Amino acid sequence: MTQAIHGRGIGRALLNFAEQEAVRRGHREITLYTHEKMSENLAMYPALGWVETERREQNGYQRVFFHKFVGD
Repeated sequence: MTQAIHGRGIGRALLNFAEQEAVRRGHREITLYTHEKMSENLAMYPALGWVETERREQNGYQRVFFHKFVGD
């Protein structure tokens, strides 16, 4: 994120929206990934209840995958 946007809670709001939308659509779990160099993401996701499931290369990028149960 650019400095003008960083720290305003937009990322958290987007994650919250994704979780709510998953529940609305009847999903019980969701996954996401980020680049291994995105240290702020790697710290934020676990703090919001996401669990790291694996690290691997995908399409030439070193990715870190996360999982979260949502809903009941």
